[in-house]
Amino acid sequence: ANLAVLDKSGIIIAVNAAWEKAAREDQDACFARSGVGANYLDAVREAQDLGSEEATEACAGIQSVLSGARPAFMREYPCPSPRQSRWFAMYVIPLFTAQGGAVVAHVDITERKRAEREPHELEVHLRQAKKLASIGVSVRSWVAFHGFALNVSTDLSELRGIGSCGLEPEQL
Repeated sequence: ANLAVLDKSGIIIAVNAAWEKAAREDQDACFARSGVGANYLDAVREAQDLGSEEATEACAGIQSVLSGARPAFMREYPCPSPRQSRWFAMYVIPLFTAQGGAVVAHVDITERKRAEREPHELEVHLRQAKKLASIGVSVRSWVAFHGFALNVSTDLSELRGIGSCGLEPEQL
């Protein structure tokens, strides 16, 4: 986990090696502007100003823990970086000291998010990749209709209204 310790006004007073590595080596946008001495709330507000709904909730949550209005806060959020898109869970818990403050932990939950998405993506893929096949002969008014149609297209909407092998489209 990437950890930062904030004073009661949101200034970062300490970070762990994982936080520094994320900011330095990965050039991670989520951590790059938030080293020791930076105001973490300002970094979150920058994302908020760019229209991030997650940042708006995160800023309010962090402030509520720092003020003592909440015992803790947790929020999952996406975090794009130059290398890859990731997901994190942010946990904010208060420091029980006379000076106050909080610990902010960012835990990488990308694999969990991928696993959650995988069944849905598979279902969508299978729905889009349905095979349409019509094989056979039909006789109507002494006219024989025959043929073969196979479509493996991911978008079958273009075939609506076409009656293959003399069959009505609803029969396909």
